[in-house]
Amino acid sequence: MTTRDIRIKGEQLRFLAHDDEAEQLITGTATGETPTGWNFKVKGTALYWVDDDGAERYKEGTLTGGSRAFGSVIVHDEQLYFGDEDGNERYVQAITITTTTFYPSLDGWAGLSAVSLSWADLRTTSGNASADGSSIAALTAFNSDTVNNKYALLHRSIFLFDTSAIPDTATITQAIFSVKGYSKRNDAPLANVKLNVYSSLPASDIAIVDADNLTLGSTPFCNTDIAYADFSIIGYNAFILNTAGLAAISKTGLTKLGLREVTYDVGGAVPTWGSGDRTNMLGYYSERPGTSDDPKLVITYET
Repeated sequence: MTTRDIRIKGEQLRFLAHDDEAEQLITGTATGETPTGWNFKVKGTALYWVDDDGAERYKEGTLTGGSRAFGSVIVHDEQLYFGDEDGNERYVQAITITTTTFYPSLDGWAGLSAVSLSWADLRTTSGNASADGSSIAALTAFNSDTVNNKYALLHRSIFLFDTSAIPDTATITQAIFSVKGYSKRNDAPLANVKLNVYSSLPASDIAIVDADNLTLGSTPFCNTDIAYADFSIIGYNAFILNTAGLAAISKTGLTKLGLREVTYDVGGAVPTWGSGDRTNMLGYYSERPGTSDDPKLVITYET
């Protein structure tokens, strides 16, 4: 074993695989201790190390049935082998970190258009319009009617991703959902217009229908809304999924997401009415040729 073979990287133990020198990482459990004077050793039946923040971590070893001198550590394939305090050989398996970009299998919008309703009714009425074949469309949109204190339009967007390629045993550590902006409009202007990502559950996995506007959830999947002023119309707008968002990722089928305006659509605040006023954020959908502008879900997982 050399310092080249085993090092500390963040909270993990890092070494190079024996055959191809690919980086391997071992995740450990914090002990609550902050020892000094050493950074890696064998204690009892486990490997211990001090991470970059000074916290002690450990990983219990699995018996191989062989023997090895206490404290002796070697790299073999993608595993670390060591001798425990009784001279038994043990090993710890490295994790593999994979980052995969998924593009929509279906995306589009559903909602109400050309109506004249109170804001409360607009938010809760089944849709009369939808589309899943546009390359550029609203990610969120709502309009005032020309009739006083009535509203004419509310659109919500839906995105399905086939994430079944993620192994069932994988641990998902991060996911970022991104949409590329095209334009935005806020006639009033309204304060606190914001966008966030939520669940969706369209009736079909192959087409979006009008009534799908009522299938979006109200629990935010990102802890940080994107404000109207910060919504980019030249680049991607990224949502880092929180615990609820990570839990919604399917390893066996489709991950179903949606976008809604936060303050007025989800929160229910009544927008200040102005005859014909429009509020929207438009973006690119997967029907645009190529993938350079497509919505995307970038998932990092460990196996």
